Amino acid sequence: MYSSSLGFSVVFRRTSKVVITIVAGLVATMLAVFGIYDRFITFLSIMTMFIAPVGGIYTAEYYLINKKRFSFENEHIVKLNVCAVIAWVVSTFISYMTTDAPDGLALFTLTSVPALDGFLSAFAIQTLLSLLIRNEKWKVVK
Repeated sequence: MYSSSLGFSVVFRRTSKVVITIVAGLVATMLAVFGIYDRFITFLSIMTMFIAPVGGIYTAEYYLINKKRFSFENEHIVKLNVCAVIAWVVSTFISYMTTDAPDGLALFTLTSVPALDGFLSAFAIQTLLSLLIRNEKWKVVK
């Protein structure tokens, strides 16, 4: 209750903390009544499938490919790294295939930890795609 009230008070600055605490408490109580706990582990498994590959992509990009992309000099320029998107989609699918049922397919396992499978596969795919596609036009789209 305390933590959620503090978090929401940063977002909703004009609303009093008493109102925020009451609303957060009511929402949490309603979620508990409707059985959010029964779906919580599934929610965390799905979030892990989508989030873990992002770390692998950033790690490969920073340490092996191009550290200069992480400077804040041109932060107003928005660029899309096509290789990173492809690596993220494929690695998310790999993480899904290595997650145990009922949340995943469990077709195979790489490390027995689906989040680590997603991270490592994203790292490898991002590195390979970036090395194979040397043309900067295909890597980054404005």
